[in-house]
Order: sequence, then structure tokens, then C-alpha cells
Amino acid sequence: MVGRMLDFFLRNLQPGGGALLLRQLLERAAQGGQPLRVLAPGGHLRRPLRAAGCQVHERVDHEPLDAVCATAWRSDLTQQLAGWARLVRPGGVVVLVTPRGRPLRQVVCAAFLHAGLADPVQHTAGVAVLTSGRVPPPAEIPR
Repeated sequence: MVGRMLDFFLRNLQPGGGALLLRQLLERAAQGGQPLRVLAPGGHLRRPLRAAGCQVHERVDHEPLDAVCATAWRSDLTQQLAGWARLVRPGGVVVLVTPRGRPLRQVVCAAFLHAGLADPVQHTAGVAVLTSGRVPPPAEIPR
């Protein structure tokens, strides 16, 4: 049921609601007015990302991305986030949309930190939680 509620939320993101929040999170990655290059694994966020003016990619090419925005994750969330972070240029962001309470917000935030993402931010929007983290410059990545 939670999965269906999250799908409903994502299909119906409207400007001024969750789409505005998503756009604000992506502004952290903005560079000089160019459209953001965003990977959207899982496909649920393609429509709202395109509506926000992003170039949405379904596959990774040779150029670093500005952001990864996803709704799906594997059982090892930290490894998944670290993998996505490697695809994003320094200063870009990783955004994960999860159902409220699954996994717990603290677990998601800890996974962002353990994956090497900086400045995690969480916002609730309806039945979903949007968590974003910034990809730090190589000098800031803990070894």
C-alpha cells in the first residue's frame, strides 16, 4: 500500500507542491543557467524532472551528471548511494524519494553520510520523504 501511495504522489507532482520541493533540492546543483543533467533510475521522476527543465537521462554516458534523482534502492542503501554519487560531478546532488517511515528517516540520513554525501537535507511532501545530499569535492571526501 505504501508503494502505491508513493507512486500516486510521484505521478501527481504538481508545480507548487512536491515538484517545487524537488526543484529547490536540485537548485543546489545548478551551474550557470544550463539545464541540469539528471539521471532518473526507476523512471518515476522523469515527468516532474522534465517539467522542472532538466535534461533527463535514462542511462549513464561519459559526462558526469549534475544530479541523480531516484525512488528505487537496493537493500544496501549506502552502496547504492555511493554508486550514484560516483556518477555525479563535485557540487552536484543525489536525491532519494522514499515512502514516509520506510526506511526510517534517520537510516536514510545515515546512509547518505556513510556514502560520502555532504549536507544531507530531508523534507516531507505528502506520503514521501525527499532526502538530498551534495557530492563534495575530492579533497572533502573522507578516506
